[in-house]
Amino acid sequence: MSISSTREYRRSVVLILVGGALLSLLGIGIRLIDHADSLQIVFYRSIAQAGVLLSAVFWLNRRDIKRPLLNLGAKGVTASITLGAAGLFMILSIRHTTVANAVVVIALAPLCSALLGWWWLREHVSTLTRQAMLIAFVGIVLVCWEGLNSGGLLGIGYAFVMMTLYSISLVILRSQRQADMLLVCGLSGVVLAVGVAPWLSSFTVSAGDLLICTLLGVFQIGLGMVLITKGTAHVPAAQVSLLALSEVVLSPLWVWLFVDETPGLLSLVGGAIVLFAISWQALKGGKRTV
Repeated sequence: MSISSTREYRRSVVLILVGGALLSLLGIGIRLIDHADSLQIVFYRSIAQAGVLLSAVFWLNRRDIKRPLLNLGAKGVTASITLGAAGLFMILSIRHTTVANAVVVIALAPLCSALLGWWWLREHVSTLTRQAMLIAFVGIVLVCWEGLNSGGLLGIGYAFVMMTLYSISLVILRSQRQADMLLVCGLSGVVLAVGVAPWLSSFTVSAGDLLICTLLGVFQIGLGMVLITKGTAHVPAAQVSLLALSEVVLSPLWVWLFVDETPGLLSLVGGAIVLFAISWQALKGGKRTV
């Protein structure tokens, strides 16, 4: 690897880590909101998300803006709809269970997408991935048991829906590889804002809540996705999955530090098992593909 390639790789690793750290701010952002309900949070965050990401797509493709639109295709539009629905259930999940429980379930998306890829696209699922799924299943059982005892099982259910929808969008995008991920995420914000608007109890929220929702859309999901997408150009896919776990690790940390939300022992143990399974699969899988 040349010096310039090494610099690009290191820069990309930093971009992915910072992007994951920004994505991890969703839980603490929601916990700091005073009065806005779930759909109001979704609506205003989605508007800001769409604005940032679609502006980024326009800027990055300003010399040929037709290209990402033509490459989107019907599958890209479908992925945008699925991803938008996933965003809704993500927020519902955090509203009804601990942040730790939600992100641990959502972290299963790479393994779930591998399973869906096998079923839908007939992609091969390695023995390593199957073993990681079994290990992760043990951790999820512990997290669900904790949720059952603490009354957070509904939120865990929402997290499973979110994880499944997100995994479906990943599989769709694997069959439409030329689709621009930033455009897909930007359109998902439009889809979500339009979809929840008729169901809002009121468009009026406090200035503080509106500010938090806007910051979540601009920085947490908007800038976070831009950085991760930019970083994936020079980092192997297996390492991207591993580095993006910074979101899973940091999300519970923020709410523990700033709002004193402490997950139960079973959730901590289960989360550690899930993180081990995903990290082990990413590291071993990456070595086998080098």
